[in-house]
Amino acid sequence: MSVTRIKDGKLQMRCLSLKQPYLHFIFDLPLPHRKDVENRTRSITSEMGPILFCASKSLERGYFDEACEGALRRGVPEALLPKFDTIETGVLYGCVRLQHMLPSVSLLDQIWKWKFPGHVGYVLEGALRLPPRPLRGAQTIFYVELTDEEQALLGAAKLL
Repeated sequence: MSVTRIKDGKLQMRCLSLKQPYLHFIFDLPLPHRKDVENRTRSITSEMGPILFCASKSLERGYFDEACEGALRRGVPEALLPKFDTIETGVLYGCVRLQHMLPSVSLLDQIWKWKFPGHVGYVLEGALRLPPRPLRGAQTIFYVELTDEEQALLGAAKLL
């Protein structure tokens, strides 16, 4: 799967849906607290490079609270946590570069505060928040047609 493709004359980029509040942790926290690893129970891609993230439309209170508790354990100040009733869902959220993949078990796990034990980790770099627009996600990596504004923003950030 390539990072981008042209379909019907339109530029498309690969995208992955994530549940909130993890997108908030990747894109909206100050750099010292930002989530720098995306965790998956299995490998989803071997291709590194830019990828869009969209916020899943579903949001369960228990899942949200558990994720926020995990952020607190990783040193995120409570004042920086999002509010359940105001967090964005069902939208294109931003773009980040997958830098490299961490195996599910490694001695290096301890140096990544956001790496979950037993999960494959994708090291994230260069998170760029995009203007939100409604977007329907999918279970796996899928392609999203980019608007002219998104292409300009991604190009300026050297993510395209």
